Amino acid sequence: MTERKNEFGEKLTEEELGEFTERVRALPDKKIDELWHLCGFSIKGRGDNKAIRGEDMEKIRKSPEDAKEVVWSLLSETKMEEFKENLVKVEKETTEVPESGKTRFEDRI
Repeated sequence: MTERKNEFGEKLTEEELGEFTERVRALPDKKIDELWHLCGFSIKGRGDNKAIRGEDMEKIRKSPEDAKEVVWSLLSETKMEEFKENLVKVEKETTEVPESGKTRFEDRI
């Protein structure tokens, strides 16, 4: 199985990257932008967004493969724990939280 390493030396398998990409693609555009912002990104040319460029948002929406590379660009410069915590945070804000207090994704991290 192929692995990638971020700038912190943390490993991520292609399967994990695919899962994170799927979860990001399930979010509304504003929550994707918020995720990038929470992870400390503020990229020039972002237009009306806080942190993500419009062209990157389009890639996320266009195809899973394009989306995977955009998500990797975030993960390559973000600590995994920070990314996971922020992803769960925006997922919770997006989905109805069941009585357990956990989103359907929290058990996966």
